[in-house]
Amino acid sequence: MDTIQTRTAAPLHFYAPPQVVRNKLLLVGGIMGMVVVVGLMSASRDTGAVFLFSLALLVVCEALVLAAMRFSRLTISDEGIRYRAAGYSVFASWDNMIGISTQQIGNQGEVDGLVLRESGLEANGWLVFLAMFSFSASAAFNAQEHFLPISNLLSDHWWTSPFADELRRRAPHLFNSATD
Repeated sequence: MDTIQTRTAAPLHFYAPPQVVRNKLLLVGGIMGMVVVVGLMSASRDTGAVFLFSLALLVVCEALVLAAMRFSRLTISDEGIRYRAAGYSVFASWDNMIGISTQQIGNQGEVDGLVLRESGLEANGWLVFLAMFSFSASAAFNAQEHFLPISNLLSDHWWTSPFADELRRRAPHLFNSATD
């Protein structure tokens, strides 16, 4: 008995480029640096303990940002595209993508991404629960219900990236109406 073998391509993973990771680490470092300065200025005694605590807090925050950036990725497969971030993901099958647009997403500002016909949001239960207590987190979830973000991970120059080349190859209909 003969069997038909289907061949599928291995999924392609796209991570944040080093300059995006560096910029986010610098932003967190700058904010935490200001916390250290304010803590040292307000400490009447034992500035060494305040400095050490602040330094430890800075290292922990930087490690968390680095881990989150390393975990975040876009994956292109035969089934579609998945955007994965800490605690949630957005999946879009090739036939669920209807265009490319820009949306305001929480504190990330304007983000380029794929507009989806049907929701592709899959979130961790704890994250959904915690988002109920934050208007900005709830708004960010709602914004991504029918939207798969791209530029917040790959930078504003994603149009000229290998990710865009692969997207053009697999879903040319997205680029017929998009403006560069």
